[in-house]
Amino acid sequence: MQDRFQALLKRRLQVEIESRPPLFPWETEIQEYPVEALSSLGESSVWLKQLQNLDLPATLPEEVLTALLQQCQAIAQSSLKQGVKLIRAVEQLFPEQPQTLDRIAGMVLANAGAVRSTATAPRLVQLAQGYEAANPQQKIALSMLAAQDILNTLSLTVSAQQPQQSCQWLTEIGQVQITVGYSTEPAAQLTVQAELPCGGQIQIGGADSDCSAQRSQAGSLNLTLANPQINQRYQLCVWVEASEEPLVFSLQLIDETAG
Repeated sequence: MQDRFQALLKRRLQVEIESRPPLFPWETEIQEYPVEALSSLGESSVWLKQLQNLDLPATLPEEVLTALLQQCQAIAQSSLKQGVKLIRAVEQLFPEQPQTLDRIAGMVLANAGAVRSTATAPRLVQLAQGYEAANPQQKIALSMLAAQDILNTLSLTVSAQQPQQSCQWLTEIGQVQITVGYSTEPAAQLTVQAELPCGGQIQIGGADSDCSAQRSQAGSLNLTLANPQINQRYQLCVWVEASEEPLVFSLQLIDETAG
């Protein structure tokens, strides 16, 4: 009798789920998502620890952070304007809302400092009950703020005037620190130093370059890229143990005197 009851209960739950599928936290109704968006939502990553500590008025769900990280890595290499990048970063999460995305991207870029402060935040992101209880416009704004932070961290830019930039990325294993330098003596070159909390690998790739270094234990890795091209965007990929996919940075040498 108990086995039959459990079978009936299981069947009833299956019928309920099929007739009324559960919603993602940002949804108010059932939506169709591209296959690539759905696949990214189902993946967990060693790189998410950094994103769980973003300076935002509310914490975003892991599924949203995973999707944002994947999309931001894909667009960090592009030359799109920052507002367009924010739209591209979140549009898979909020399909069929192009006008709303465009409007909120402008607000985020114009008022990022005020929007981030929980004390002075405008109504757009005042979230007394957290992300799950937010309306669609608030969720878009929060997602764009997160994307802005991710893109800023993933974009490493140096010049003759600013020859060094560093960033940190917290993982479940420990902190990764990347330092990029530019020098012209004895010849023009970009240098990358990565401090890893465990064994791992780094790689620089671009239109005319591909070099890598790896180690089996925690410590420092170094790469040198000779004769880097001005405004050429290079990919800096970082792997650590337990990461199936790399964390991908955009590395660029710019001329701040041009234009």
